Amino acid sequence: MNINIILNPAVLRIAGDEQLEGILGEVSVVKGSKKHNKMENPCFTVENRYLKVDPGDDKYQGSFLITFYADDYKTGNADIELLGQVVDMIKEIFNYNPFNLNNYKNYYLEVSNISKAEYNNNFPNQHYMVIEVEYKVVKTG
Repeated sequence: MNINIILNPAVLRIAGDEQLEGILGEVSVVKGSKKHNKMENPCFTVENRYLKVDPGDDKYQGSFLITFYADDYKTGNADIELLGQVVDMIKEIFNYNPFNLNNYKNYYLEVSNISKAEYNNNFPNQHYMVIEVEYKVVKTG
């Protein structure tokens, strides 16, 4: 299974969510583990974490990570209000809300982990949170 079968609808779900747009204005999201240097916060990345294959039954299970980046307050503290609000919205739009896929049935989609607000010394003035979403699909066509 090409992992883009899962990642593409995840990206589109984030980018097209009206409530996220209401919170953030423009919703910026890319596939991959790293945000581009020119991407301004707030923004998202979506990447595959793992994919387990059961080739005999054409069943696949795995997880993907959604990372949300937000600028810090001027004091240097994380904007935990924005981070928390957006992460709660991501949980709402993904948890138990499977994708409609061509040639596959997505029968399980669950938010399984949400990180604390993280900081990377190489990228000052921002914090991020990571949401892990587990999925299970079976090939139908």
